[in-house]
Amino acid sequence: MQHYDIGIIGAGWSGLMASKYAIQQGFTVLILEQEEHIGGVWKYSDSPNRATVIKSTETTSSRSLTEISDFPMPDDYPHFPHHSQIYTYLENYVKHFNLAEHIRWQAKVIKSEKKGNVWQVYLEDGELYQFNNLIVCAGLHQSPNDISQEKPFSNFTGKIIHSIAYKETLPEHQTKRILVVGGGETASDISNELSLVSQELYWSIRNGQWFINKWTPCYDRPFDEQNSFLERLVSPVAHFNAFYGTWLQWLWGYNGHGIPVWRSQAGYMRQFVNKSSAVLEKIKDGKIFPKPGVANIQGRIVYFTDGTQTEIDIIILCTGYKPVLTFLPQKYNYSSYERFLHIFDVEDPSIAFVGFVRPVIGSIPAIAEVQSKIIADVFAGNIILPNLAKRRKIAAKTAKKWRNYFRFTSQRIEGLVDISVYMPILYKFAGLYWPIFRFAFKNLIRFWQTITASYHGSFMLFNQKQYESYILERFQFYQPSPDSLRYKIIHGGWIVILLVNPMLTVYYYLKDFWHIITAPKDQILDK
Repeated sequence: MQHYDIGIIGAGWSGLMASKYAIQQGFTVLILEQEEHIGGVWKYSDSPNRATVIKSTETTSSRSLTEISDFPMPDDYPHFPHHSQIYTYLENYVKHFNLAEHIRWQAKVIKSEKKGNVWQVYLEDGELYQFNNLIVCAGLHQSPNDISQEKPFSNFTGKIIHSIAYKETLPEHQTKRILVVGGGETASDISNELSLVSQELYWSIRNGQWFINKWTPCYDRPFDEQNSFLERLVSPVAHFNAFYGTWLQWLWGYNGHGIPVWRSQAGYMRQFVNKSSAVLEKIKDGKIFPKPGVANIQGRIVYFTDGTQTEIDIIILCTGYKPVLTFLPQKYNYSSYERFLHIFDVEDPSIAFVGFVRPVIGSIPAIAEVQSKIIADVFAGNIILPNLAKRRKIAAKTAKKWRNYFRFTSQRIEGLVDISVYMPILYKFAGLYWPIFRFAFKNLIRFWQTITASYHGSFMLFNQKQYESYILERFQFYQPSPDSLRYKIIHGGWIVILLVNPMLTVYYYLKDFWHIITAPKDQILDK
């Protein structure tokens, strides 16, 4: 029986960062990975039983938001790297920080339990390991939310699969009438591909959906790079984001698409936002038919909630995954909302979770890295957690806040956060800060560069002077072209936004307040 300071379950993106920060604190660390490789879902597999990217997957968050703080992506990577590039990047990260020697391959965890002050972790092959602390990085893609045996889908007599089994278009998809169910980015990617080969492609979204084009043509930059300190100051992405919310709906219609059957009751940033919006062009071209929720199915006839019906040959369920970790006791299987900072078990902070928070816009790795640093510092005693009573109070308060924040969207997606609200909380707790005024009276050019720079991982290093030149180098790398609209806005046009934004904010506050007090109870979604 081997004993380590920290055990990490999973060698995906989150697990690798968690191990790096723990090792840097001097802990003995063992990563338990059930496969023979790193990467988690970013390692493509043809297996219909393994949750991975599909063949055509590229990131929906820009490289600026996914880049690890002290390990930049290669300069020739595109704004939205292909999954194969991401996997290579993670392989190089492992080599750079010598993480492979800390990984135990083909180590499938079947049971974990706390005995006294020690975690006992049992593997499928009979091995037993002991750890003082446990970090769970097994990810969100463990148990498919397969509703094929539930009504009305159990009535369907054609072929029905969960999206975990879809990897690419196949000959069996050609000339078929296909229905894709779900409003996430996986549904977008699959619909986009299948619309090129199917006879007809129908796409059903039950509760409406917000869409944003991940690439902003007029700015000639990724949309999620519009997050500089200055931009967040004049048009906060938290709350109602009056300017951007109005601008998006002016450009593309309500909810970023203007499609009536997909209209969402949730306001901007109050619902998971689908960034794979290129598929909307297929709808405009008549290659994809948008549909609301499925009301009933009889044989191969699918009836929708708007009263329409159509005959379908194949149904693909993009209904996500259940937040269930079968190797943990039931008392640890609960929403990340109930955890302290979405990270630590409130009652027993010797177990922590990384990568289970899902931002509306932004990347999971960006959040996971800050979480990893906090965990390593807490376990090392550099950060002291509040006492149990205070942890309970804070966790209950934040859970209530986030559930209210997303009250007009589906509650099936646990762990949703607004990154512009959640990240500052993590930064403050971690003792990180952005010394934006360090240059205010010393170097005005650098001061301006700092407040107009898009967020990226190196911001975590800003209070360490030895990284100052590296951070400024990353600022310049992600600086938009002087000819782009975004450059002109953040270097002058922001004054207009500053004047207009307060009026729009008041309008949306009043509109949202009226919506809350007049909305029927059945409009507040709980499924």
